[in-house]
Amino acid sequence: MPIFHRTTAIAMPQKAGMQGIWEQIEAAARTCYRSEGKTQYNENGDSITAEQFAQKIVRVYKHRSVAEHATVYLTINGAEGENMLLIKRYKGNKFSRVVSKYDKESDRFIYYITSNMRVLIENKWEDDLKYMTEPTEYHERRRTVRLFTDRGVSAESNRHRCQSPTERSTRFVNYSKDDALTICAPSEYSDEDIELCINEWGGWQTAFKRMCLAIGRDGGEWFSMLDAWLFSNMAAEWSYMKLIDAGQTPQQARRILPMDVETELVITAYEDDWVEYFNQRYYGTTGQPHPDMKEAAYSIMNAFIDVGWFIPDEK
Repeated sequence: MPIFHRTTAIAMPQKAGMQGIWEQIEAAARTCYRSEGKTQYNENGDSITAEQFAQKIVRVYKHRSVAEHATVYLTINGAEGENMLLIKRYKGNKFSRVVSKYDKESDRFIYYITSNMRVLIENKWEDDLKYMTEPTEYHERRRTVRLFTDRGVSAESNRHRCQSPTERSTRFVNYSKDDALTICAPSEYSDEDIELCINEWGGWQTAFKRMCLAIGRDGGEWFSMLDAWLFSNMAAEWSYMKLIDAGQTPQQARRILPMDVETELVITAYEDDWVEYFNQRYYGTTGQPHPDMKEAAYSIMNAFIDVGWFIPDEK
């Protein structure tokens, strides 16, 4: 029987220094393979597996997209010689932002650069990490969240090309290990609606069998919309488990996974990109958003509020 969850979001503030960079990469990469349980921590709550795991993923397996979630903040004092070349290359990089502020005390401009670890690795700019600082009020901020939602919402969310998305892989994650599919319930049905419907079919243990018998008997013509929705997800779960039992791999069996199956995303974007995200997906500035997408955007906004991040007003 499927497990029903609701769309939720959790903020992922990045820790300081290189430890924060490695942990952010590890968290994103483990999301793909649903291996978060393999992260090991010390008594201070820091991952002791982060650096080795992240280095292996990025350098050995060349899975570099996950490095986009590790934000790098650089501060350059003055723009002469080598520094001028360094500043120019970040200004010319579409994934980086450069803010300059004149400092009266030193009589020079200070440059505040925001980028990500993938940019540094792929361009062989890792020596620039010697300029790494914690973010100041002048650095453009990037924010990362973890979103639990369905595959339909994730497809809409991933259309925001300015973001860096990493998503749970249906190729490698074997849902049969849970003995159930986890389904994201749509916004129009409450938990009570679903529970009541299941009880009307005799409970969780008999609902699917009785629905099958009803369809065989009279085509299920009297099914409610909720009946049909529940049956489709239970049928997909039954089929997926049978295909896995018959020897198919997860990447083969995933063909019949429903759009409602729960997925997990790690999303990172600059604050102004998040403003555009909320405007479109919650406030509906470009048209009425899908109800489930709006629910996801609202969850992300609440995650921002929980950690005190900037939230835009409706535009």
